[in-house]
Amino acid sequence: MKIAICDDEKIFRDRIAEFLQPYQAKDPEITTSEFCCGEDLLAAYEAGESFDLIYLDIQMKDIDGVETAQKIRKTDQKAIFIFITSYVRFISEACRVGTFQFLLKPVAKEDFGIDFERAVRSYKLNHEKRLFRQKDGSCIINISEIIYIEIYKKHLFVNTEKEKYDCIGTMAEEEKKLKMYHFAACHKSYLINLKFVKIIGIDNIELTNGKKIPLSKNCKSGVKSALNDYILECSV
Repeated sequence: MKIAICDDEKIFRDRIAEFLQPYQAKDPEITTSEFCCGEDLLAAYEAGESFDLIYLDIQMKDIDGVETAQKIRKTDQKAIFIFITSYVRFISEACRVGTFQFLLKPVAKEDFGIDFERAVRSYKLNHEKRLFRQKDGSCIINISEIIYIEIYKKHLFVNTEKEKYDCIGTMAEEEKKLKMYHFAACHKSYLINLKFVKIIGIDNIELTNGKKIPLSKNCKSGVKSALNDYILECSV
């Protein structure tokens, strides 16, 4: 997990780096890079670097944190932003770039730990892969890219935005394994990724790609409950 700390005051960069040290000691894959201004962070992106988690001060000289995040979002939709600020009035504007959380200066160690661990869980959910068996071998698919899974004539079809994979398995097995990644059964033959739900209708669910999936009466209450839990978790 690559982490960027961007703040024009060294004392605050040092504080975040200090809070991260115990986590780095446990996981050597956690790396940090420090930047004293938004321009330097953007230059790193222009040079081909990217970061999974970015601690970003909102109020900086020249280009501020919100503008920096807006420019990053043009090429990186997955980066997790945690803004650091002394001014509550900037929070509304920062929300428009898909902010994960805000930390008020001076950052408290306990608050930092809670939100960092949440960010790590979010990162892992978006980067976990799943091995699916196929007739002539197997395939590895990013779980976050699976839109829905369908059972048809004893075939398990795994649908992503780019491809449809013909796999081997059962709906019960996939539902059990993917429930923790916010998947829910909406029909005996369909398992959907809740993050792609757009509209829940009377007897179908419209996904963000326009696809309509059957919704059975027996599954409707379960899907609504699972979707509410997903929305609440995303908003915490």
